Amino acid sequence: MAVLTAMRCERRATCEVYAHGADLYDRAWSPVILPPAASVVNTLDLARAEYVLDVGAGTGALTGVIAAAAPDATIVSIDPAPEMLAFAVEQRGVTAAQADAMALPIQAGFVDVALIAYVLFMLPDPHAGLLEARRVLRPRGQVGTVTWANESPAVAAKVWDTTLDDLGVPAMPAHSNHGGLETTEAMAARLVDAGLRPLHVWYEHVEHNFAPEMFWRLRTEHGTNFVRLAALDDRKRQHVLDALAQRLAPLDTTDYTFQGTLVCAVAEKAAA
Repeated sequence: MAVLTAMRCERRATCEVYAHGADLYDRAWSPVILPPAASVVNTLDLARAEYVLDVGAGTGALTGVIAAAAPDATIVSIDPAPEMLAFAVEQRGVTAAQADAMALPIQAGFVDVALIAYVLFMLPDPHAGLLEARRVLRPRGQVGTVTWANESPAVAAKVWDTTLDDLGVPAMPAHSNHGGLETTEAMAARLVDAGLRPLHVWYEHVEHNFAPEMFWRLRTEHGTNFVRLAALDDRKRQHVLDALAQRLAPLDTTDYTFQGTLVCAVAEKAAA
């Protein structure tokens, strides 16, 4: 397979999506996606690790899981979003570095393990992200990744998106692209393309029923929908919010259930 080097999504859009609502993201969304990432952490060889990178650490939700698996390691949390990192430092006491996954501020061959969970599909060039992980790994060091295979949005999410489109709310440029990362075969090929040897590649499933009020807050205080709504003037925004509330009102609590499948992988850098 060809490597993924073409520009796939807009970095500026990704930065906007994660510039607000870190506390809400941590409370409402992190618990949904944490289990597959924790499964990857527990598959990595971390018991004797000295230096671990959590690339795209966000609010630091995985820090405790990593620390439990690597009790003697120095863990460095890397993320490009200042608010996310500030939350991680304040709430979880992480050692943080604001940086891009495609340009890690780490010397070559220094790291025992690099975790890249829910990151590759948001990079303009995921191949560059994997090459960076390989560069900073010591020989026989490991990398763990998590990417989306598919998502089944809640009925409420579909109603929400349709309403915004119906009312002419401007869309954002793409801030993610799952192409070439959405199957175990494709992910294994991506790792090989970057000079890494796949050890384990598997699927994990998540399902979560959001409380309607939490769904509303997550969609109005964080992420793509926050950015789209924030671009409207006050009158237009209130009109859209009123329409959303009206269209969501008839839904049942089961209409707020999200499902998704993840591709999890652990790979190794060749010995020197």
